[in-house]
Amino acid sequence: MKKTLLIMALSCYASLTQASTAYGTLNNFDAVNDTGVETHGFEIEIDDVRSTSVTYTYDYNHYGHPVITEDLSDPLHPKTFVRYESKKTANGAYASYTAVPKGSFPVTNGHQCTNPSVNEGCEHFGVGYYGAGVVKYNWLIDDPLHPGTLIHGPAVQVGTPTWTYVPPAQAQPAQVIAVIPAPPAPIPPKKQYGKPSWVKVIKTKTHNNKDVALEELISDDKDGDGKDDWTNGEAAEVESEWYLLQTNSKGDNKKDELAAKKPDELKNGDEKVTRRYEFYKYKGSAKTIDGENGEAMCDEVAADDLHGVGVVDVTDAGGNSYPWDCSTEELIGDYTGAQMAGFAAEAPLGLIEHIEDGKVNKAYTDRTVVVGGNTPYVTEVTGNFPLGLEIDSATGVLSGTPTESGVFAFKVKATDKDNNVVSKDYTITIESIPPTITTAVLPDATELAAYSLQLIAEGGTEPYQWRINALPSGLSLSPSGLLSGIPDKGTAGVRSATFTVTDKALKTANKALTLKILAAPVKLGDIDGDGDIDIYDLKLIKLKFGQAVPANSVYDLNGDLKINIVDLRKAVKRCTKAKCLP
Repeated sequence: MKKTLLIMALSCYASLTQASTAYGTLNNFDAVNDTGVETHGFEIEIDDVRSTSVTYTYDYNHYGHPVITEDLSDPLHPKTFVRYESKKTANGAYASYTAVPKGSFPVTNGHQCTNPSVNEGCEHFGVGYYGAGVVKYNWLIDDPLHPGTLIHGPAVQVGTPTWTYVPPAQAQPAQVIAVIPAPPAPIPPKKQYGKPSWVKVIKTKTHNNKDVALEELISDDKDGDGKDDWTNGEAAEVESEWYLLQTNSKGDNKKDELAAKKPDELKNGDEKVTRRYEFYKYKGSAKTIDGENGEAMCDEVAADDLHGVGVVDVTDAGGNSYPWDCSTEELIGDYTGAQMAGFAAEAPLGLIEHIEDGKVNKAYTDRTVVVGGNTPYVTEVTGNFPLGLEIDSATGVLSGTPTESGVFAFKVKATDKDNNVVSKDYTITIESIPPTITTAVLPDATELAAYSLQLIAEGGTEPYQWRINALPSGLSLSPSGLLSGIPDKGTAGVRSATFTVTDKALKTANKALTLKILAAPVKLGDIDGDGDIDIYDLKLIKLKFGQAVPANSVYDLNGDLKINIVDLRKAVKRCTKAKCLP
């Protein structure tokens, strides 16, 4: 069956399933680092969309390929996360960062966001996916309370457009309507409006059937045709100069989203539509913000692209109204980023650009490898493919848990129902996760008493090999991790030892553990303390005949504080060796 958008009007569903494949949406955006600190990554959250709906990711920035994960804690409202994150150096430092811009970031230098060789304070990210849901963006910053851990910085003021596809009907050609919502922003307590921002919409004048790839939705002109690549080879025009967007709980659609002035017609049915949305901070003073509900009242911009227009009534926190001249206010603040978006009613059969690396024994998030075309597919994998992973032939979805490490080169070939064929070579690395010693405490041992404990490790690749730097005499550690034996007399005390486990991939883990050995309990008649009462002990008792001894002496078996024949006879009865032989 044809893959279709999940964002179309429900009334269109029946006819759409018979129409050509719809891409979903392709979104590429520049984001300026306005956190005030160096950042070390970026996270995209797409609500109500599964990981298998993600088709492409944009990877040309300081962080490279993202990691895709899924949150299914609420089955009715899944969340998919596309996380770009700096790797760590051997000493634990961040290997990548995004600089703090020096002053206001100029819009004309937006193309520098796609060049990893420079670091001016912006990055370019992107994702393609089927479906529709709220999309949230956050820079990742180092946690000042827990250095070395990344947390969300402030929400990024860049919105994500949605597309509604209307199939052709009678003499009416197919249409697609683009809507840009206000960037998601928390609404302060007891208010009705969140943080305001400005958007400027720039669209292409005409549309063609040239395929548009995610990596081409950038603000650069890499193909040298004199037009930014996002325009798909066409001229661009400004559709709406300035529009104030502001999330709200008031049901104010005028502020909550901006719909295209008119639908984009797809007269041939196979045209591609591209748009650019530029976002700027709202710079108006607190006097322009309604004190009761948080609404920005100066929402028109003069011809100078800076100041407001007209006089508005503003209400303060006490409910008192006052007039405010917006022409005295500079409303347009710093540029925060731009969204370049594309839509195609027909998507050719394709394969994703990159399959992310993995780790042994760590499950992959289900990921679509084959996109577009007409399902079901026939997907073939040849070459060196990791054990534990599979690509479902009919759906083209990658899943599983790799059970071996290494570098794997393989080819994926997909054929769709219409006999279109694509193939691509991939190379992925499956890392071995170092093992971890999970045994936390060693139970106490006792001199001359049998001891046995199996040490436990997890992670890595079995089988494990164990070793130790030193052990008290009488104890030993087997290669499988069994600590056993009988501690010798005289080993009582607290001993510290370092245990080492090595997995099949030669990854190691070390852990220092403390073993307390208790002294052997006193045994009356065991004069020499070897754990037995035998002929040697009887000889020593005879040598003590007639002597007085202190209480609890091992010689005094009858407790009269004197050593005599009675003690010897009791010792004979307690002999542990037959006939008290040695």
